[in-house]
Amino acid sequence: MLLAVDVGNTNITFGVFKGRRLVKTWRYVTHKVVKSVVDQVAKLKPLIVDHVVVSSVVPEIDRALKKALKKKFGVAPLFVTYKNAGIKIGYPKPKEIGADRLVDAAAAWKKYGRACIIVDFGTATTLDYIDANGFYRGGAIAPGIHLSKKALYEAASKLPKIKIEPAVKMIPTTTKMAMQTGLYQGYIGMVEHLVRRTVKEAGGKPLIIATGGLASLFAKGTKLFDRIDPCLTLEGLFLSHAS
Repeated sequence: MLLAVDVGNTNITFGVFKGRRLVKTWRYVTHKVVKSVVDQVAKLKPLIVDHVVVSSVVPEIDRALKKALKKKFGVAPLFVTYKNAGIKIGYPKPKEIGADRLVDAAAAWKKYGRACIIVDFGTATTLDYIDANGFYRGGAIAPGIHLSKKALYEAASKLPKIKIEPAVKMIPTTTKMAMQTGLYQGYIGMVEHLVRRTVKEAGGKPLIIATGGLASLFAKGTKLFDRIDPCLTLEGLFLSHAS
């Protein structure tokens, strides 16, 4: 079996592959404190795994995480970089590309085999373009919806904390509804604009893919996406090992 570990700024997501099939996933809140990460790994249920593959955008915990995973499972984890992600790169400074973006790209190209734009809804929302020849070309980075929400109520003391929900009423009649409409519909508008401008610049008709923990939530509010693929990053980690 293979254990895939996606370390983001908000969550650490784990996926277990048996053969080529993803059989189990779970996640923990990311703590950017080394001891907390080590404790989380130590508490994982015993698994017999042959390989561990990691994508991380939190470099300050990587060394401790590598040591903890090796101690827990008895195998040295493979950390994904631009050199081993399994995707061709047409980007001037490949070291700058987050590992999560690269494994998303690798999985999308392997699964769909055509030009595509991946929108990954996470702490940051990323758009990544893969051309018709399978080269990763780059894309935009924007604040995630939860960062936008947090900034709103932290900067405006009278505004309450809210839950992000699909909001369709464009003339809301309460403060909470007003915030939900502004955040949800405003965010969809931003993503639609970024995707359409990317398509215009790239040309052709790329497949538009949504992934990440909030992909399904935003897919309810737009017809933009051709595919909803929430486990794309974990699948890309599996492919990075296979490559």
